[in-house]
Amino acid sequence: MVQSHMTDDEARCELCGELMPPNESMFKFHGYSGDCPKPPLPMPPSELDQLRAEVALLREVVAAADALDAIWNDGMNHDPDDDQPAFCEWDESLNRAWTALRTARAKLKEPTK
Repeated sequence: MVQSHMTDDEARCELCGELMPPNESMFKFHGYSGDCPKPPLPMPPSELDQLRAEVALLREVVAAADALDAIWNDGMNHDPDDDQPAFCEWDESLNRAWTALRTARAKLKEPTK
C-alpha cells in the first residue's frame, strides 16, 4: 500500500481549500461524504486574460491620447479673448482627457496579479 506523505491535518480540497475529513484525506476533492463546504477558490487569471486586460488598457491610453490631440487641435483654432465660453469648454475637455490618460497610465503601471 502506498503511504501518503501528507497527514490528515494537511489534506485540503483542491476546489474549496478546506481540510478534508479524516476518511477522505487521500482524495483531492470533497465528494465521498458530501459537497464542498465552501464555494470554489478563485482561479488565477490565465495568461490570455492578462494579455486581454493589458490590450484594453493600452486602448484606453490610445483613445485618451487621440482625444487630447483632437481637443488640442480644436483649441488652436480658438482665440481665448474672442470666444471665452468656447475656450473654457475646450479647457475642461482638455483636463478630462488628461485625467483619462493619467488614469490609464497608472493602471498600466500597477503590478499584474
